[in-house]
Amino acid sequence: MNRRVGYLLKHVHTLLEETMGRALHDHKLSRREWQALNAVSEGDDPYEALDAFDGTGDAVRELTVRGWINGTTLTEEGKAVHAAVIGRVEDYRRLATQGVSTEDFQTTLTVLNQMAANLEAA
Repeated sequence: MNRRVGYLLKHVHTLLEETMGRALHDHKLSRREWQALNAVSEGDDPYEALDAFDGTGDAVRELTVRGWINGTTLTEEGKAVHAAVIGRVEDYRRLATQGVSTEDFQTTLTVLNQMAANLEAA
């Protein structure tokens, strides 16, 4: 059955959330907490990096309470957690893109960015 783009985007999003949740479960991290932790590890402001997502504020507060981030800086404990989790996330990313060429993946991103730009301008 051919599915429409909206259905596929929603379905893939749901699968990404569920699969990532399983990958992070042992580390007691939500996907949003991981995204915030990772953004900070890259020197980014998590609020700016994750502005399209709900729950960023809660994730940042939780990571701060745990002592893993301080503003936009990873603490030593945060660096250790990030190092412990990154391998699981890389495995998850490989699983999600298995069988997709680099060129096809880049084309997909280009198409989705263009669709977003079209709809934002409407």
